[in-house]
Amino acid sequence: MEKNIAFLIRNLQGGGAERVVSRIATHLSQYDNFKVYLILFDETENKYEIGKSKIIDLNIAPKTTYLGKLYNVFKRKKETEKIVKTYQINTLISFLPGPNLVNYLVNVNHVKKIVSIRKFIELKGFNLFLQKRIVSHVDHVVTVSKKIEMEYEVKTGATNLITIYNPYPVKDIQKLSTQDINPKYEFLFNDQVVINIGRLCFQKGQWHLIRAFSEVVKSFPEAKLIILGEGELKDYLVQLIAKLNLPDNVFILNFQSNPYPFLHRSSLFVLSSYFEGLPNAIIEAMVCGVPIISTDCKSGPREILAPNTSLNDVLKQELIYGTYGILIPNFTSNKYLYDEPLTSEESFMSNVIIKNLKHPEIINQYKEQSLKRVEDFQIVKIINKWEHLLK
Repeated sequence: MEKNIAFLIRNLQGGGAERVVSRIATHLSQYDNFKVYLILFDETENKYEIGKSKIIDLNIAPKTTYLGKLYNVFKRKKETEKIVKTYQINTLISFLPGPNLVNYLVNVNHVKKIVSIRKFIELKGFNLFLQKRIVSHVDHVVTVSKKIEMEYEVKTGATNLITIYNPYPVKDIQKLSTQDINPKYEFLFNDQVVINIGRLCFQKGQWHLIRAFSEVVKSFPEAKLIILGEGELKDYLVQLIAKLNLPDNVFILNFQSNPYPFLHRSSLFVLSSYFEGLPNAIIEAMVCGVPIISTDCKSGPREILAPNTSLNDVLKQELIYGTYGILIPNFTSNKYLYDEPLTSEESFMSNVIIKNLKHPEIINQYKEQSLKRVEDFQIVKIINKWEHLLK
């Protein structure tokens, strides 16, 4: 029996959740028993493959005012209901908070509703009230990590929770990682390279990494830090690089449709985030055989790199050499001027980077462990879990 599945998301312009939707939709659309639709709030530039899926554009662009946003929610709800009825959608799956809210509000009989929670957010106040309403009025809540599932179970009392990790086409990524990069970037890889991938925003905390790297170059003057991403903090980060006299060492490159050759050629991947869900960049770096250093943020890194430790533990003044990568203490929620001393957490980061660059045997060990760990995130294993949920 054919099933009509619709994914509800803002757009496919870029981002981890969008990449995951494209992978799941592309895979499911290959099967004869699934007809897959992608309902986009506002189709701008599509940066991802969608297979045989069909895009349906609501053509409702985002608004900046409170009233405008509220108007959009109900307009998107109304248009989504029309689509669900027209295309006889059996299951509506939403990713990210805005689409999850619309999914919750959609009122059409006999439609299975699934919301996917992608980031760890402390549940309190109005947000807790709203999330309780949402999880109690949908069929399934898919969390991207066990830590998020634990938070929702404790705070909302939900019993319809299930964790499904993000899917990764390991062999495809590894094949893409061997492709040539633009010749203008070749000079970046003449020495050891530390890489970070993520939106240039508060959540990702890249200014801490840049400040920490100012100490790394004292031991490795030719080392490079490459940050792949775009976002609202770009100007601030560029200024920080200039004030720290790092223009020959730190490079911020824009979004790359194929970031894997950059990863493949790098010595270390460093995550500086304050919070995550299940960071795609970490796992994709591991697929490319790159050792990982990450803040012990909520949630994801500990679950990926040190799965045998308690998810409730929090690093303070120590680090963990996990089975699959290295965890360091999370950062405090502040920006710092270029001439202020490194914080203890930034010093932790710089010291661990230096130690790993000085001891290639550590790097080689974690390369091997990374490739073992990514087998747990193979796309076939993860898609099987989604198929079971869609029965």
